[in-house]
Amino acid sequence: MTMPYPDVVKPIMDGQELKGFAVWCPVCKKGHVFDSRWIFNMDMKRPTFEPSLVVDEPGKLVCHIFVVNGDLKYLPDSKHNMRNRTIRLLPFPKEK
Repeated sequence: MTMPYPDVVKPIMDGQELKGFAVWCPVCKKGHVFDSRWIFNMDMKRPTFEPSLVVDEPGKLVCHIFVVNGDLKYLPDSKHNMRNRTIRLLPFPKEK
């Protein structure tokens, strides 16, 4: 018996306005946000966002990801130990 997929996409709201969608990155330990510039298949359990997303914050690591069918693909130019690896997207941690 297979377990159902959990929701792995979190809507990002500003009051009543939808600003985008976030997926949890276990390397960066935060959500990476895709706004209206990305194409989203609207599947909260097995999302695909196109194109890829580069998170490059000064003084921190570079994380370049591609989200396809619920998988989080860390691309080769990511500056951390998960580059070139693919994992299943994880739900956001429970808030304390």
